[in-house]
Amino acid sequence: MLQPNAHKDCQGNCFGKATVDDCGVCHAEGDDSSSRDCTGLCGGKAVVDECGECVLGTTGRAFNAAKDCAGQCFGKRLPTDPYEPWPPRVF
Repeated sequence: MLQPNAHKDCQGNCFGKATVDDCGVCHAEGDDSSSRDCTGLCGGKAVVDECGECVLGTTGRAFNAAKDCAGQCFGKRLPTDPYEPWPPRVF
């Protein structure tokens, strides 16, 4: 015997193609997004920053912490380095 509403997907659409992911979240047909953050945690708050690092959430890392004082990812500029405008000015 067919269960009531067995023909409905997780969004309630008759014969729809929405699916529930392994985190228990319903996704519309064609929605390949994940309910996991970049650490793999369901519903987590970690994100990938501008330097490509997984940060925030449970990582213990700050957003864009890999940027140096010149704003370059994985750069070597220190706060004690003298300021040089970019591009350099020609006098």
